[in-house]
Amino acid sequence: MVVIFLGATTPEASWPVWSVLVLGTVTGGVAGGLRGVVSGWFLPSLTGAAGGNRTGRHWRSA
Repeated sequence: MVVIFLGATTPEASWPVWSVLVLGTVTGGVAGGLRGVVSGWFLPSLTGAAGGNRTGRHWRSA
């Protein structure tokens, strides 16, 4: 969100439209890339053990 906020508050009213569009595209790319990097850091923590292994109980089929 910081990257998007900085990109959104940078242009002034005197900037031409094409400059704002380029800045918006670059800002979106950088923000998306950073989100991907941060998500990648946390992805390994989301791949835990299967449900039966997390409970500590071993269920037998009847």
